[in-house]
Amino acid sequence: MPRRCSRPSRRWPRAPGDDSADSLTPGKRADLVVLGDDPRHVDHSRIGGIEVVATFVDGQEATKAGKL
Repeated sequence: MPRRCSRPSRRWPRAPGDDSADSLTPGKRADLVVLGDDPRHVDHSRIGGIEVVATFVDGQEATKAGKL
C-alpha cells in the first residue's frame, strides 16, 4: 500500500513569486513518485528493489501501466 508523501523534494530554482510547486494543493503542478515501500525504513540493500507504483509529471500520471 502506498504511503503518504513526507515532503516535497523539488529543489531546483524557480522564478521569483512562482508558488506553483512545493506543496500538494489543488491547482498546483505535481512531479512525484509513489513507492511500494518507505526507503527511509528499509535496509539500504533493498532500496533499489522498491517498486515504483506510479510516477506523476505536471500532475498527470506518466506510469506506463496506469496503475492508479
